[in-house]
Amino acid sequence: MVNKHGPGGHGDPHIKKWDGEQFDYHGECDLVLAHSKQFGSGLGLDLHIRSTMNDNWTYISALALKIGDDVLEVASHGVYHLNGEKGADMPSTISGFPVSYTSKKGSSGYQHHYFDVDMGGNRHILIKEYKEWVSVSITGDQEKNLGDSLGLMGSFGEGAMLGRDGETVIGTKSSPNMFGQEWQVRDTDPMLFQTIRHPQYPVECTMPDPTTLAKSRFLRASKITVFEAEEACANSGPDMDACIFDVMATGDLDMADAGAF
Repeated sequence: MVNKHGPGGHGDPHIKKWDGEQFDYHGECDLVLAHSKQFGSGLGLDLHIRSTMNDNWTYISALALKIGDDVLEVASHGVYHLNGEKGADMPSTISGFPVSYTSKKGSSGYQHHYFDVDMGGNRHILIKEYKEWVSVSITGDQEKNLGDSLGLMGSFGEGAMLGRDGETVIGTKSSPNMFGQEWQVRDTDPMLFQTIRHPQYPVECTMPDPTTLAKSRFLRASKITVFEAEEACANSGPDMDACIFDVMATGDLDMADAGAF
């Protein structure tokens, strides 16, 4: 079976736009992945990610989903809050949409945590967590739900890298830093996370030093061969290159499953 990551965010961080194209943005900050006013007949939906840097990679360390007035936050090591309640009883609902939680132990011995927000009509928001890493994938035909969506996932359908005015094209797939900065969470956006962490707008996202990043990744990659990474990522389908990159960057073969590839 081939695993295919739907539009969303995963890995180091790879942002998959609505059109299926991917780009990487390594800025450390809170980011708007998707914003829709029309979702749920006007309930609205906001999906934010929090990216964190270390010496070897940048990763999504937390995610917050707001539907209507309800907020689900999932963070590293499986810590989650529903409307501010840590470890709230599951299954539950978020503004009437069912949300379930399961976990299992992976081959490395670490727990993998899974959250499934059922949007009806075979449409889902799937959230996975492994060690420090959080990923999200949106599945199913979302045009009626999220057809007005803007954010790091681009415009719905076309995946155009539009600014907040919904018209101006900002950055490109090969040069996404301006686009990433455009969608840093601002003081005009809702604050969805339990804690406020530096940097916050108007302080811009912190960018890694490319020389240090490349050197540390090389040292990590030397611990795992390309062949080992390819074997681990054999079921990743069109996301195989991203999967191999993350496995080698982290030196962790279990990333092939944890990244939802």
